[in-house]
Amino acid sequence: MQIELIGCTGAGKSTLAGRIVEACHACGIEVVRSNDFVLQRVGLHWIERRLARTLLLDVISLLTCLVRWRTKRGLYRFTIRTIARLRASWFERLNLARNVFKKIGIHEIVRHHAGDERVVLVDEGSLQAAHNLFVHLSVGVNPADIATFAGLAPLPDVAIYVKEHERVLVERTIARGHKRIRSRSGAQVEVFIRRAIQTFEVLARQPELVGRLLVVGPDEDVRGWPSEGGHPALPRALEILRVGMGALRAERAGPLPQGGSCTTPVDDVMPGTCRKA
Repeated sequence: MQIELIGCTGAGKSTLAGRIVEACHACGIEVVRSNDFVLQRVGLHWIERRLARTLLLDVISLLTCLVRWRTKRGLYRFTIRTIARLRASWFERLNLARNVFKKIGIHEIVRHHAGDERVVLVDEGSLQAAHNLFVHLSVGVNPADIATFAGLAPLPDVAIYVKEHERVLVERTIARGHKRIRSRSGAQVEVFIRRAIQTFEVLARQPELVGRLLVVGPDEDVRGWPSEGGHPALPRALEILRVGMGALRAERAGPLPQGGSCTTPVDDVMPGTCRKA
């Protein structure tokens, strides 16, 4: 099962992903992050240096994209056309294409090898490629392009849309910077963030995501409860999300307990979950 976190830069996707993995392990729920899963497949998960891991993932995912060319050529052509329209240097365009194809390649590896029982968490996946394709200062957001992308992109079993207040996103982006914002001026960052928010709001409304989308609001409220007609993986994804959210709240309230204990009460998740004390 593949669960992907999507959302704007600075929304807290990576932080939430880390807490989900840590808290699920403490609760006896096996969850692995996508990069680790891919490197495990080729026996290279022992490599710790970030640059080496990044280069390996680039090569593995791009080779996977080449293998999947026949079934994914419509998406590849759309990606190339979209990036070619941008007013950017050839190096920036190449880097954008690399990132998009990397996300697609990792998705395909997880989809074909994880199975239904293995839970793989992705915080830079195929849907997040919308940020690479559509969030730019040089061009506005075109909802029609996002609709086309949603129809072509390979979908995770469940997507978790992590939202945050615009003001917080702007502050975080000014503090950390972004490669596609040449200066850290407040005006440019605000435009960039507003386009990112628009991109994911439009993406979240696409019919392809109906029944497979959970939304974590700025106040940590979760929407998108399992219902009839939803993806079969949705209840389990909600269970895993709530375990991670519980750990995140506990961390903000004080130091995390030592010894790998589960911090989320059973009744706050779903029946049969997190029974460790």
